[in-house]
Amino acid sequence: MVFIQNAVPNSPKGTRPPPLAPSNKENYLHIPPRPDYTNMDQRPSNAWLYSLNPGHIDGGVNPPAFYPSQEDIIRKMYIWNPGHPMFQPAPSTTGPTAPTATTTTTEAPVALPVPIDPALQEQTVAATPTPLELAGHQVSVIEVRPAPEKTTSTRTGKPAARKDERESKFDYIKLEDMSCCDFVTAFLKVHDCAEEYSPGVHSGPPFKMSWTGSSGGKAGAITIENDREYQLAVAALKQKNNPAVTVEYNISLMEGYRVRKRSSSVSSLSSSPFSSLPSTPCPSPKKAFPHHEAQDDDPELLYGTKVPRVDDFTPQAQLNGHMVLKLKDKWVCEKHQGEHGEPGHCYIDASGNHIGLNNRKFAMWSSSIVAGEATIHEPPNTVEFDGLRDGRITSTRPRGRGGPRPSTSSGSGGNSDATTLLLAAMLPLITNLHKPASGEPPVTPPRANTAAATPEAPKKTVAPPMSPFAEPGSELHVCLLDFLKHKKIDLLHLEMVFSELELTPDIITEVPMARLREISGMVEGRLWKFKIFCRDWTERLDEKRHAMSFRPLTDST
Repeated sequence: MVFIQNAVPNSPKGTRPPPLAPSNKENYLHIPPRPDYTNMDQRPSNAWLYSLNPGHIDGGVNPPAFYPSQEDIIRKMYIWNPGHPMFQPAPSTTGPTAPTATTTTTEAPVALPVPIDPALQEQTVAATPTPLELAGHQVSVIEVRPAPEKTTSTRTGKPAARKDERESKFDYIKLEDMSCCDFVTAFLKVHDCAEEYSPGVHSGPPFKMSWTGSSGGKAGAITIENDREYQLAVAALKQKNNPAVTVEYNISLMEGYRVRKRSSSVSSLSSSPFSSLPSTPCPSPKKAFPHHEAQDDDPELLYGTKVPRVDDFTPQAQLNGHMVLKLKDKWVCEKHQGEHGEPGHCYIDASGNHIGLNNRKFAMWSSSIVAGEATIHEPPNTVEFDGLRDGRITSTRPRGRGGPRPSTSSGSGGNSDATTLLLAAMLPLITNLHKPASGEPPVTPPRANTAAATPEAPKKTVAPPMSPFAEPGSELHVCLLDFLKHKKIDLLHLEMVFSELELTPDIITEVPMARLREISGMVEGRLWKFKIFCRDWTERLDEKRHAMSFRPLTDST
C-alpha cells in the first residue's frame, strides 16, 4: 500500500515546494490527492481567454482552474485562443529618427513540447463566441409608469403629488438593421411588454431617444414617432463611435397600442334556426366571417373592439336578418334610388304602384314572414305597412317633392257664393218688411261687396265610430273580443296577465315589443297587429265618448 506524505519540509522562500512523495506512514487526515488544475481539455472562461494579461487562476469556471507556471498559461492559451496578441510579433519600432543599422525583432514563443491536434484546434476556433460589441449598441430602456395613488396627505393638508415610477434595463440591439416598428418591438421585449403592446404600422408609440454626445443630452432627448424620425436619429448615431443609447417610453401613453385578445371562435352556422329553411343556403362561417380564420396579428382582431359575432344575436334576430337580406335581393328598384345614388328598394303591387321599403318596413315584413303571416312575394296586410284603411297606400314620391295633392272641390265653393248673393239680395226686402210705418224715407243699406266675401271653409264631418262603447273598467276585455272578431286571433288568455300589470289598450301601444314578448310569449308579428289594433280601437272609443258627451251651449241670459 502506498501512502502520501503530508508533512512537507520547509522550503526556501520564493521556491516551489517539492511534490508530495510516497510514504510508508498512514494518511491519518484522509487528504485526497491533489487534482490536476491544469486540465487542458476544459475550456477556460471568456474573461480569462480574452484577457490581455491572463493570470494564474481562472475563477470563471467550475471548478476554478489553476496554472502554476507561465508555461501552463501559454499552453492553455495556444490551445483555445491561438490568435491571442501574445502570439503575434511585436510592432516594429523603426522610424525616421531611428538608426537604420540596428533592427530588433521579437522572437515567437518557443514551440511547445505538447503536440497540437488539428481537429481540436478547428473545433476550438469554431467554438469561440462573438464579442458583445458585435451584438449591437448597448441600449438602456427606461419604462415610466404612473405611481399608485396615495391616500395620505401632506402636513399642509394638500394631497401628495404623484410621482412616476421608473424602471431601467439594458440589452444589446442592432439599431442600424431595424425599422422603427422593429426597434419598438425590440426594446419592449427588454421589459417583457412585446406581447401586450404592438407598434403602429405608420406611427407610434412615441418614445424618447438619446445617446452619448447627442444634441441636448438625456434631458433634451428627441421624441420619435415614425420611421423617418427614427432613420434620422440612426444616421446621427452612426457618426459616433458605438455610443451608449438611452430609450424612454411612458406606459400610460400606450393604451391605444394595447393588443386585443381574439374572442372565442364563431360557432357553426349549421345550428342556426334558419339553416333548415327552403331557401338559398347561408354562407359558411369561413366565408361569412373570414377574420375569425386569421391569426392574432390581424389588425381587425388586434385593434377592433366591436367585431360582430353570431353569438351576440338571438336566434330570432338572426332569422329576421336572414329574411331582410332575402327581401332586399327580391325587391330592388332602379327607379327610386337611395341617398347615395345606389338602387333603392320598393314593393310593386299588381297596379304598378311603388311602396318604398325602409328599415322599419323591412323589420315588419321579415317578422311577419317568420310568424307565417306573410311571404317574400306578398307583404303583410297591416295599417303600418299599407297605410290608411280607406284604400289609400303610401306610394313612393320623388325625393324632395310633395307629389300630387287632391284639388279643392269646386262644388262647395260655388254653393257658398250663391248663398251669399241670395242673402245680399233679400236683405233690403226683409228690412222693409220689418220697418215701422213713418214718413221718413227708407234708408237703403249699402251693397254688400260680393267680391270681398270669403267663402266658408267646409266643415269636417266626423264619421261615427265603428267600435262598440265600452264601460269604464271593461276596455281590455272588449278590446280583446273585438281583436278576436276582426283579426281571428285569440288573446283572451292574456287578459289576466295584462290586468295584473294594469296594461290597458290605451298604453299597450307604448310598451316596448321586447317587454310584450316577455309577458305574452307570442310571436312578434301578432303582437305588432295587436298594438296597431289597440291604437285604432282607443281612438275610436275616444271619439264615441266625445260624441255622446257633446251638448249644445245655451245662453244663460
